[in-house]
Amino acid sequence: MAVKNITSNIAPEKTIMEIEQILARFGAKAILKQYEGRYPIGICFQLETEKGQLVPFKLPMKIEQARMIIQRAVDERKLTKKFRQEPLRTEKALIVGWRIIKDWIHAQLSLIEMNYAQAIEIFLPYIYDNRTSQTFFEKVEQSKFLLALEPPVKAR
Repeated sequence: MAVKNITSNIAPEKTIMEIEQILARFGAKAILKQYEGRYPIGICFQLETEKGQLVPFKLPMKIEQARMIIQRAVDERKLTKKFRQEPLRTEKALIVGWRIIKDWIHAQLSLIEMNYAQAIEIFLPYIYDNRTSQTFFEKVEQSKFLLALEPPVKAR
């Protein structure tokens, strides 16, 4: 296993604050945190396109998947057995998961700053539709990827 940040002990709240600072530095117009109980499960933000359009994005924290990574790290002796127990396993999952998300956001926004890509291009799967409470990826996945694979319409 080569999961980044597996040994991090930086609190999720500090990491989320760092994510907000990165997003603000790269021009985010609004930032919102989502919680399930006391656990932060997502961050939403708006970026402005070159033409002035505000586009909403939602990046989820998939706690269950992160918890499985922590379990695997314990099984592989990368982490001590104490992380098998709750709430330590969930807390460690949040620490690791949010650090990975922070690093990913920073890398993606750096590509945008280099004019390598546009925000829409990089964050496309995470464009968020507030009406349906779904990301673009979730919509495409729900359509069994037919939405993304439709043949082009021929002109008449």
